Amino acid sequence: MRNILILLLFVNTTVFCQSSVIKKFEIKNSEIELDVTGLDEIKIINTLTNSIEVKLYSENENSNSIITKLQKNILKVKFKIDTFNQKPPVFRKFITRRLNRSSAIISIPKNKTVSVFGTNIDVISKSYKGDLNIYIDKGLVNLNTIQKNVVLKLFQGNIHGKIINAVLDLKTRNGSIKVNDKEKISPYIKKSTTSKSKLTVVSINANIFIKDN
Repeated sequence: MRNILILLLFVNTTVFCQSSVIKKFEIKNSEIELDVTGLDEIKIINTLTNSIEVKLYSENENSNSIITKLQKNILKVKFKIDTFNQKPPVFRKFITRRLNRSSAIISIPKNKTVSVFGTNIDVISKSYKGDLNIYIDKGLVNLNTIQKNVVLKLFQGNIHGKIINAVLDLKTRNGSIKVNDKEKISPYIKKSTTSKSKLTVVSINANIFIKDN
């Protein structure tokens, strides 16, 4: 017992300290562009107010910031993430990339058009009630319930979403398409004359999983 106690005293414990930056502002324009370079994950959620709130979280204790700019009536948001140099590189198994250990949550009023631009990034839409355009290289995309029009272009990753009477236009060259767990041939197109939403996916290697309610 004494030897075990002595051993425990010499065990190193790693604690990750997380810093956060929050920015909130009113919005009148209808189009938003998010440059998510440097993030591992972005979450897009609905808000009942007419304000946008951006929360940036990072395990990097260096200075991080949220940069916003209005250009040609488009609100542009990007993130300044200082290089994470305190820990050795960590790689995600699925897409084998370095983790930046930074994420963001952005709350947006409904009926806006949101465009996301990034490289290796996980994108989560909490059933956002507006149009979404997502352009990334690799990542995991969870759309939850698709409310309006979604255009998604990526090279590789997994895509999950739920639709209710939506139009589908799904293309993946080397990946798979499953609708309600049933394999479909790419391109897979489903039409509807009464739908108010549409999901368009164009990919090389992505796997697409859709629940059609």
